[in-house]
Amino acid sequence: MLTERLRTVERGEKIFVQPTEKTHHAINRIEKYLGRHRENVETQEGRERRSHDDGYNKLTFHGLRYNYVQDRMNREMLHGRRFREAAAMVTKEVGHERINVINTYLGKT
Repeated sequence: MLTERLRTVERGEKIFVQPTEKTHHAINRIEKYLGRHRENVETQEGRERRSHDDGYNKLTFHGLRYNYVQDRMNREMLHGRRFREAAAMVTKEVGHERINVINTYLGKT
């Protein structure tokens, strides 16, 4: 499903939000899906990355956003983009359009 959506959605458009759907409704829908199917989409590596002394944090929609931003920033910078240029692209992709928000996703606040 995700692979198909990625093929049909233009860069910068929302992948999971339908044209007439409110974003918060899409987030709620995805959170419910993750709750029902977490064991099918979670990986051992992901659990290990979210681990701490008391266990691990469950996979969430916002956690997926954090991971997406971190991966995209790494990819763009590996392709030679400067931080501000990469951040401008990625923040637009996630709908913030504010470069300073990227630091929060990268844990630099």
